[in-house]
Amino acid sequence: MDSESVLPKLTEQNNKALVNTGNAAIFIALFHSQQLGFNRVIIPKDGGWFSYKYYPKLLGMEVVKAPTDWAKLNPEQLNKLAKAGSVLLYSVISGYFVLNNTKQIAEVMHKSKCLVIADVSASIGLIKLDKQEADFEVCSFGDNKPLAVGYGGFIATKFELNKNLLKAFKFPEMLKEKLIATVGNLKNSWQKMLETRAELIDKLAKYCEIAHKGSLGVNIVVKGWDAQAVTFCKQQSLPYLKCPRYHRVNKKAISIELKTLFSTNPESFK
Repeated sequence: MDSESVLPKLTEQNNKALVNTGNAAIFIALFHSQQLGFNRVIIPKDGGWFSYKYYPKLLGMEVVKAPTDWAKLNPEQLNKLAKAGSVLLYSVISGYFVLNNTKQIAEVMHKSKCLVIADVSASIGLIKLDKQEADFEVCSFGDNKPLAVGYGGFIATKFELNKNLLKAFKFPEMLKEKLIATVGNLKNSWQKMLETRAELIDKLAKYCEIAHKGSLGVNIVVKGWDAQAVTFCKQQSLPYLKCPRYHRVNKKAISIELKTLFSTNPESFK
């Protein structure tokens, strides 16, 4: 098995390629969207990745922010923003803690003749989109990701990819064996991550308010700067971030970074 042969396990799109970073995949998807005549990029108000805000501007594209509910996109509100010539760039699992309704989002955007770029970095191996749910899929294999190779990513689409761009952002040969091994262990990794997350949510929910606690995700977000949540993290040696932060949620919150825990302790989910 070579590394390219693992991609059909991860995406149903016809055209796919490994690239050197998830950011490169995002840039390529935006570049192709622009070449197709789409110059307006809709991104979530929060729950996305930093390059969502900056890469469209590098290409001279307009950026519009969509409102969210604790990082989750609302298809009805997206419908108000969607118009021809727009492309939505969003994460399937926003902020690594809340699953978006991918089917409804795609229906809303495509109805208005818009494109959809779905970032699957937080959902890879857990949720497989069908071809109608995204025009482009982008993914990172970087550190602290569910598919943590430490470097690289992929882009997948129904459109023909620019070969020169793919050459410029080529995935390194030296990491292909590690990619194959990591994909092979992805199912077990997710099982352990979800089990651990559920156990921690049960404990925290007794004294903390958890955002979207019934949703699929990796991280756990506690509403407010809850002192008990911070104490719990310290007692359990759990990494956490204090929000507001764009890549989690733009509200006062504590994001318990289970994705970092699993990435730095890979033996825990083998």
